[in-house]
Amino acid sequence: MRGIAISLGLLSIVAATILALTDWTGVFGGESEKVSVDPRLLPDLVTLQPDEMVISVEEGRRLLRFSNHIANISSGVLELYPGDTEFSLCGDDAVPGRHVYQRIYSPSAELSYFKRALTVESSDEMVGCMIFHPAHDHWHIDGFTQFELRDGSGLVVRGSKTSTCMMDADRGFNLAGSPADAYYLYSDCGQDTPQGISIGWVDTYDWDLPDQFIDITGVADGSYCVWSTADPDDRITELDDSNNSGWVAVDITGDTVVVNPDAPCPDGTQAFNGPKVELPPAEVFFDTLHWKSWSWNTTIDTESVAHVHEGMWSMAVTYDAAWAGLSLDGLGFDTTGYSNLRFMLFTEDESAPAIGVTITDVDGVELTEATLADYAELDEDGWYEVVIPISALGATDMVIEQIRLQEDDGQSGSAFYLDEVGFAP
Repeated sequence: MRGIAISLGLLSIVAATILALTDWTGVFGGESEKVSVDPRLLPDLVTLQPDEMVISVEEGRRLLRFSNHIANISSGVLELYPGDTEFSLCGDDAVPGRHVYQRIYSPSAELSYFKRALTVESSDEMVGCMIFHPAHDHWHIDGFTQFELRDGSGLVVRGSKTSTCMMDADRGFNLAGSPADAYYLYSDCGQDTPQGISIGWVDTYDWDLPDQFIDITGVADGSYCVWSTADPDDRITELDDSNNSGWVAVDITGDTVVVNPDAPCPDGTQAFNGPKVELPPAEVFFDTLHWKSWSWNTTIDTESVAHVHEGMWSMAVTYDAAWAGLSLDGLGFDTTGYSNLRFMLFTEDESAPAIGVTITDVDGVELTEATLADYAELDEDGWYEVVIPISALGATDMVIEQIRLQEDDGQSGSAFYLDEVGFAP
């Protein structure tokens, strides 16, 4: 099974902030010239810290198995697709395969990050080969990762370069342009389909899959570091090549491995301090309504451009009658790990609208009501930031069904606008 079950996410960060916050050059020991100044929307591949380690003996070999995670933390997608209609001999071993190309998108006048269907201008570069992997029974990008075991003197074992099918396994980072739903899927690992990693998503290969190991047959007990490097031959055009490796210190004794995630490596390399998977805010509306509407006496427009806080669209809401309600159904959303219901609201009226906010449980029972105005703070751009603790709504650590915003003044009203609606950790 591929993945580490990370919840879906919400909010966006402007592209300039992304680039500032994801400069791990010093942490990874890279050189500043490895950071690209290419104006296109390049991906940025980072290998997260390897985990879930076990030692198994298979066919007389002693194998150190572990899970590997490659994330894309930039403002552009990693998108790879086969370009040949005929098979070719390619790769280090001249195996039958097809050449593979990287599609690189350019920013539009409206957006500084990639957004599907809106970002269309692109260019293509050949970056290697796509080959059929018989053990996985689908097509892989050849030589995409490499694993190493190192001790205090340096390299002990270097595994052969491992091929992978690139896909969106889990959403791990809250970045501008990160889609709420996976785009590159396991079902896309065919010979004619694109592969890739969306912005903010992680491709995970679990420890028990074929080739997810370093052969440590004959390796002595002791302290080591396990290294995993994405794109070891530097074929992918990306924002920063200095952060492609992830590592972790381990102690090996017989068939037992102890992982020390906060320890330095025996050769003096500092403990891994690169990006770690976060619990992103859970998205309800950002440019797209991800929950279903069960509203009553209410008109909504999910592609309004009249007033937009972030992204392309906001959701315009008009109560057509007294006590009307905007009701959004999350189909059994679990609030565990989340602290606040948060959204942005704009109104042309002089004050925040009279709205009661409630959450219903899975039986449709309304829990504690909160008055929106009590939690609304006006910013300098005329938007109200509304942050309501989940505890104030009586919905802590439970599965819920709906969010309801009900007109609370007994009269219909003018439109107001919602943006960036979701649950924040």
